[in-house]
Amino acid sequence: MSTKPFNFYATPIGSSYKKNLEESFDSSDVDVTKEYFAHEVETPKYPKNSKVLVLDGDVISFKVAAVSDDRVIVVKKNNTTKEFKNRTEFKKLCKLKGWDYDSFVVTDLLKPVPIENCLGVLKRAVKNAMERVKATHFELYIGGSGNFRDQLPLPEKYKGSRTGGIRPTYLSDCKDYLIKYKGAKRIKGRECDDFVQQRMFELNQQGIEAVLYSNDKDARIEWRYPITIYNPDKDDIVTYKDGLGELWIQDGKHLKGSGLKWLISQSMIVGDVTDCYLPRHFFNKQYGAKTWYKDVCDIEDTTEFLQFAVDKFKSLVGDEATYTDWTGVTHSKNWLEVAEMYFSCAYMRVYSEDETTLESLLKEHDVEY
Repeated sequence: MSTKPFNFYATPIGSSYKKNLEESFDSSDVDVTKEYFAHEVETPKYPKNSKVLVLDGDVISFKVAAVSDDRVIVVKKNNTTKEFKNRTEFKKLCKLKGWDYDSFVVTDLLKPVPIENCLGVLKRAVKNAMERVKATHFELYIGGSGNFRDQLPLPEKYKGSRTGGIRPTYLSDCKDYLIKYKGAKRIKGRECDDFVQQRMFELNQQGIEAVLYSNDKDARIEWRYPITIYNPDKDDIVTYKDGLGELWIQDGKHLKGSGLKWLISQSMIVGDVTDCYLPRHFFNKQYGAKTWYKDVCDIEDTTEFLQFAVDKFKSLVGDEATYTDWTGVTHSKNWLEVAEMYFSCAYMRVYSEDETTLESLLKEHDVEY
């Protein structure tokens, strides 16, 4: 087989680097690996005129770390390599030159900026968010180990499709920086999403004005009080009303929403492709997001809405469903057990011993099931 170098007709590949990060932080005594259960976190008390920004540290860390990488591809053939901006650029060259794209080995490569640049951006991002929402204080939380949803017997492992992807180079370093220098706490046993929702709930109960920093659609499922969210992707601040909330179709195809309607929509109808939980796995006929939207968008009574959701789900799933979970175990569940499993995926716990279930919600609103 020929090992003659392949001629890319271009300048030599530029050298990428990854700086040794062992000296990135000072020798302070903060343990960046320490994790807390929700009940172990000592939360601050604020004066009544305070405005608190509650930041999802996973979100801000990922955003900053991601923009600190230049993502390219490395193409290899016959021991010769060259970088291209992306696969599209290289495919165009292959078409122009008559090369067989599949005869090349193509891999992704992240080329990071110096870490001090990245951390400088992170520091400014926290400051800018504070100024944007006019907050007097902030709290930061980061996800740790032991997410209870990982043990759910879903057909597909919760967030199982997220493994194996390319992580931003400095993602861990950004989180460590927030812990060391911004007082962030790493939460275990639950997702960061859950705990920031808990803090928003607690602050609301205390009469403290608070704003949630998040770009996650799950942040909008709160229905017990009006929640204010700052979305850094859109740079907008929106207060979503309590109660049923609302649903809308975005870009003509994607169902979005807020409040109880959004929680139930995710739990019992649309699920979440990214997080790998899809109630339609159990449906005995097609029933999509747009049809659901048309059926419930005009319902304004909570009991009527929940009753419709229950009756619809029961008709789609039947009395009992048998399936194999992601570990290979076979289960037989009635419709309520299936619904509770998906409710656990979508519902955000708002206190340490939160035992809210779909059934408790149905009982609260006198729904027949």
